[in-house]
Amino acid sequence: MRFPELVRLRRLLTIGVILSSIAGCGGGGDNLPREPVSGTVTLDGAPLETGTISFMSADPAGASTAVGATIKNGSYSIAKGEGPVPGPYRVIISSPYEEAPDPKKLAQSHPGDGDAPTVRDKIPPKYNSKSTEKVEVEKGGKNVFDFPITSK
Repeated sequence: MRFPELVRLRRLLTIGVILSSIAGCGGGGDNLPREPVSGTVTLDGAPLETGTISFMSADPAGASTAVGATIKNGSYSIAKGEGPVPGPYRVIISSPYEEAPDPKKLAQSHPGDGDAPTVRDKIPPKYNSKSTEKVEVEKGGKNVFDFPITSK
């Protein structure tokens, strides 16, 4: 494999591991008082085509769980058996995509000079790596959380 293909493969594997770990968080049959959560995610007024949403424990006592789901056509849903337990959560939303290298720079580069596609995120950092979004999952509550995100 050429170097750019290795870099791309490594990035895709990293994204796959993250998504697998999110999907593996939580789980039915553990007798925790889980709740279903659902909602919508829009970016600049349009449904987010694809992405991920994670609910990470914001409970200082660590009594909450971490769960995640795939966003498809602006919607996400986590069933009760896989859902979070009641409590506070920090929400992380991501929608990575690959940006092709600049053709002019690519023509002047040598293999291994960083000519691989760059992975970027459509979602601003304040919703993912620097997320300030918080929700409270309630016992027996509706637990529908919508996120209207603006990229500006």
